[in-house]
Amino acid sequence: MRWRYGMIIIILFVAIQATAQQRAIRGKVTDAETKQPLPFCSIILLHTTTGTTTDAQGKFELNIPQSINSQQLVVSYIGYKTDTVLISGNISDYPVYLKPIPGTLNEVVVT
Repeated sequence: MRWRYGMIIIILFVAIQATAQQRAIRGKVTDAETKQPLPFCSIILLHTTTGTTTDAQGKFELNIPQSINSQQLVVSYIGYKTDTVLISGNISDYPVYLKPIPGTLNEVVVT
């Protein structure tokens, strides 16, 4: 009897580990014109609440479920056009180039 309970616990543990596997998606967000990194961009996995922001060098890392083979990342930043990036296969590095919206303010002077 103990043997059966032990096997059930082991099978449940293995099943939980198999479904909880994740993979890391990395990348860098830069300005398409100046090639400067864009800090604190918003990156969200489409149709989910999973997301992150870029660091001061424009780099990001996002853990997504291993089961997702074809999904999209939505990358947005104030003053830039929102871009979507297709996640596919086993690729883990995604460079993103955002284009500035023409006619937006470049700087603000406070007096």
